[in-house]
Amino acid sequence: MPRWRRCGEQNRGLLAVLFRRLYIRAGARVTQAGVTWEDVEQCFFLAIAQAVQVYEPQRGTLFTSVLAMRYASA
Repeated sequence: MPRWRRCGEQNRGLLAVLFRRLYIRAGARVTQAGVTWEDVEQCFFLAIAQAVQVYEPQRGTLFTSVLAMRYASA
């Protein structure tokens, strides 16, 4: 199984929390654009793929920290 898929499955709950916040914050803009929660869920795997590319385990950080840094403040 590819590394990004393992990370996605292991961090699905965290991604749901982070992306739900973004989805709610965007409010009317997402509704006007016709974006649904299911669309947002599809983005989880893109987020994982990007985070895996920048994640450096040798630095001693957790993978979830990389996700939170990249998406919690977006």
